[in-house]
Amino acid sequence: MNFPRWAQDLSRADFLRSAGLYVTPERLFLVRVRKDLFRVAVTRAEMSQIPKTEDPASRGQAFGEAIRSLLPHFDHAREPLYLCFSPELTICQWIFLPQMARENLSQVVEYEIERHIPFRREDVYYDFLRAGLKGDKLGLILFAIPKKILDEILLFCT
Repeated sequence: MNFPRWAQDLSRADFLRSAGLYVTPERLFLVRVRKDLFRVAVTRAEMSQIPKTEDPASRGQAFGEAIRSLLPHFDHAREPLYLCFSPELTICQWIFLPQMARENLSQVVEYEIERHIPFRREDVYYDFLRAGLKGDKLGLILFAIPKKILDEILLFCT
């Protein structure tokens, strides 16, 4: 059967298989998902505990062991991996700026970020989305995660 061109392109846009690593302060979850155009199914879910400890070296070691225990269940050649973080580990903040900031938005956010989050700019990875106007202000949603959290994960995922 011949499908129209748009239908062929649509199947390429759909994620057929993927995996997600969901990170909380005490646990890591690896979830494998199969998706078609009309449904999503979890094909496998694995969880690994991260023991609580105040020692950063011990926590890093426990974190590494947790990731290594989950990665054999992930087919990196066939599945993209999405990192998701619990709200306890990230910052999601609405900020409002004058509309004239639109011309240099990245620079304005870089300058303003420390006024909106409890971290120094150089200690976080951040990005933002334009979210429309509120009165005469430009609304943005600011996303940030401390570098030490993401770097710890990336160290073991590469």
